[in-house]
Amino acid sequence: MLITDDISMLSIRSIILFLVVTLFAGCVEAGQPFSVNIGGIFASNSPLVRVFDFAIRRAPESSRLPIVRDAFIGMKKVIPDIHSSFDASKAVCQLLSRAPSIVVGPTVVPVSHILASTCRAFHVPFLSIGPLLSRTSAASPRKLPQMLNLHPPSDILGRAYFDVLNMTEWRSLTIVYDREDAFLRLAPILRAAPSLTTLRPLDKSVSPGTLFKEVLRSKDTHIVLDVDTQLIPELLRSAKDVGLMTEYHNFVITSLDLHTLDLSPFFPSRANITFLQLLDLKSKENLKMIRDFRRFQLMDGIRDNLNLTTEQALLIDSVSFVVRTLYELSASSKLRSPPPFKCQSPRPWQTGDLVIKKMLRSSFRGVTGIITLNRHGLRSRFQVNVMRIMWNGVAKIATWNQDSGIRTQASYPATFRKELENLMASKVFNVTTIVNPPYTMLKSDYRNRTGNDRFEGFCMELMETLAANIGFRYSVHLVKDNSYGSRQPDGTFDGMIKELINMEADMAIVDLSITAERMQAVDFTQPFLKTGISILFRKPAQGGLTLFLFMKPFSIDVWICMLTAFTGVTVLYYLIASISPTENRDLGEDDLSQRDPQLLDQEMKIMSRFWFTIGSIMQQGCDLNPVSLSCRTIASIWWFFTLIVVSSYTASLAATLTAERLVSSIDSADDLARQSTIEYGCLASGSSRKFFEQSTNRIYQQLADHMDRQRPSVHAKTNDEGVRRVLAGNYAYFMEATTIEYRKERDCRLTMVGGLLDSKGYGIATPVGSPMRKLLSKEIVRLGETDYFMWLKERWWKATSPCPEMTPPSEEMGMRELAGVFLVLAVGALLGIIMMMGEFLWEATSIPYGQRALLIVELFWTLRYAIWGKDKRPRPKGMQSYFVSARPDAGRVGDIEVYPLDYEDTSVYSWRCKFNTQKETEDL
Repeated sequence: MLITDDISMLSIRSIILFLVVTLFAGCVEAGQPFSVNIGGIFASNSPLVRVFDFAIRRAPESSRLPIVRDAFIGMKKVIPDIHSSFDASKAVCQLLSRAPSIVVGPTVVPVSHILASTCRAFHVPFLSIGPLLSRTSAASPRKLPQMLNLHPPSDILGRAYFDVLNMTEWRSLTIVYDREDAFLRLAPILRAAPSLTTLRPLDKSVSPGTLFKEVLRSKDTHIVLDVDTQLIPELLRSAKDVGLMTEYHNFVITSLDLHTLDLSPFFPSRANITFLQLLDLKSKENLKMIRDFRRFQLMDGIRDNLNLTTEQALLIDSVSFVVRTLYELSASSKLRSPPPFKCQSPRPWQTGDLVIKKMLRSSFRGVTGIITLNRHGLRSRFQVNVMRIMWNGVAKIATWNQDSGIRTQASYPATFRKELENLMASKVFNVTTIVNPPYTMLKSDYRNRTGNDRFEGFCMELMETLAANIGFRYSVHLVKDNSYGSRQPDGTFDGMIKELINMEADMAIVDLSITAERMQAVDFTQPFLKTGISILFRKPAQGGLTLFLFMKPFSIDVWICMLTAFTGVTVLYYLIASISPTENRDLGEDDLSQRDPQLLDQEMKIMSRFWFTIGSIMQQGCDLNPVSLSCRTIASIWWFFTLIVVSSYTASLAATLTAERLVSSIDSADDLARQSTIEYGCLASGSSRKFFEQSTNRIYQQLADHMDRQRPSVHAKTNDEGVRRVLAGNYAYFMEATTIEYRKERDCRLTMVGGLLDSKGYGIATPVGSPMRKLLSKEIVRLGETDYFMWLKERWWKATSPCPEMTPPSEEMGMRELAGVFLVLAVGALLGIIMMMGEFLWEATSIPYGQRALLIVELFWTLRYAIWGKDKRPRPKGMQSYFVSARPDAGRVGDIEVYPLDYEDTSVYSWRCKFNTQKETEDL
């Protein structure tokens, strides 16, 4: 092997390699052996110098071709300053003078452009193995690219990093970088969510610990490290020291050489540390090549950093790829040896374009996987392994390629489960909650208990079941500020949400509603209970007697109109009957013989007509029948009218009496918005208040404005306070329907008014990125497929002494509904008695003074006759009634005459007094 070295001044900072590999198929004549000239340009003290020697010596085996090692000639050129355009131009011209078939150089702007353009002038292929940040190749399909690059394009790798981030469902991000080109490499991430990304440069003036403390205060749990590979261990140690290496933190490292570091100090790792790896270190061929490479280094006296880097592997692949391409061209007799080139008088190599075209069409499997170039000369269709630092080592969890993106390994679920088991075995999870029956309650003797045994309730029993089924330990504590958690004016959260954000708690369980606002700060499991906002109100007291409930079927206007119609029809009927010849005819002897003339005369009076109309209304007969056509017409119309009125009244009265129930003064949120007497509010720090504040419904917005304007505040600090205000009266409280069901089971004075205003669920909250969330959700779904939650709710909701059910009023009616009817009956009876007394007195006083007894005596014997009848009125023995009268001719005061009464006369209205014989008087 002929190796020519031209070494200038050494520069310590120049560590980037410039490689030019020229493979030349010498003579195409038959029988002449195949040979390849290989040249390389490297930076001073670059480890790639030794790798280049190793690649040359191993090219026959790597390319899998039947060629001998002596067919390769390597040419190396080392430049002192990789960033010097002058040194780069000088080096490439010196290399071209030795007739190379291909030139490989650095991917550093502007040096790479100079090398590529110089080689292109001679039609010599230019190959790069470093990361290319910008595409310099021609876009036109008719024009060959100036540069071929085996390193995966940075923009494509940026897409891979973005997909890896999406595996962890990130919401905010911090990028720590040490080079400005990180913006180009991570462009897909920055374009996706620029407002959620914080850029933090790794400044030498600021220690890594100070930088990560700022990240900790920012609450970002996803961190991208785009720094030099050798700085990563120090950064990870600093992150661990400040508390960023928990199970809730995710690191994505952009270096492709993380496999070259000793990561054992970070085992076991609770944090998710993920990186990409281009090399397949599990392949048998690659393992053999790596062993040969380490042996080669040891023979050269190298003892440190024996691991193969990605750039070194690409150098080995580049040599093998070019050798194979030129061998195939030589076999087809299309390869011509290049002449020595002079930069002063460039002459193009005729076969150079043919070599480039052949490489663009070829495919080769190397150490870094399948090598395929697109028409721009960039590597395509490559695959990278997604690696993660696990509990006891590094594991491959997925692969990524341009076509299908992330594809997880079949063994990943089992690996993930094993990691969680290790985590659950090493940690006691802190569970925060708040006392709110029946979800979380303190036992009556909680002061004599410790730990989780102090608590009971729906959520506590659910957590106990989840822990037993999944297999983790937990410790329950009450939230410090006794608040569920809502966003404050400064953008922070309070309550249980705050504890989760600050990672003071691992889970939060109670009647915690899943809302969009909270989901921006924490993660939620699947809901274990569905509910919605309703109204808690006090039951109205049972109403008292409604005396005139029977008048409700008709309004006052209808009653007045009916009274007017009754009077008008009666008068009209009387007038028509008086005028009608048929109705007011002369009575003949037959009529007089069959009917009492006094009754016939009575029928013609107006009072009898009133009695007729009243009888029609009451649907009773009165023995007064119209004779004339006109009177019958009036009667028929009146009967039809009364039929409709009575039927309507009966139906309406029945509906009124049977539908009478305990009616609340409010039935819905609309009723609350339309009135101003009853105050209403909700929990001050709960999701119910946010629902009203963020609602687009006009009624709900009106309710929210009213509640916020009230002073003192109408909101309650706890649900217990809200219930007390409801029981105090004149207050309605917005609360989740499930909690209302529990409250009204235990206090019969409470009721739920209206339906649900929204629909929501209760879930277990965890910090963002918690590995426990999926396990908890899976178990909750499994329990939901059984009757577990129904049984658990029945167990904690139902009271031991439930409220007695109200008997529907439609089944029977009491005095409250019918008292008025009885009152009318009593008043009517009393009125009849009064009228009877009036008639009796009127009739009695119409009898001459000397012809009747005392009024009280008259009344007594009249009632007795009415009770005993005519045949049962014997005068009691030894009893004599007398009529005492002052004689008109008496000359002195006190002269009286007493006359016995005759009981034989039984007049209708009174007993008539008659004078008896003188003997009776003398006997008296």
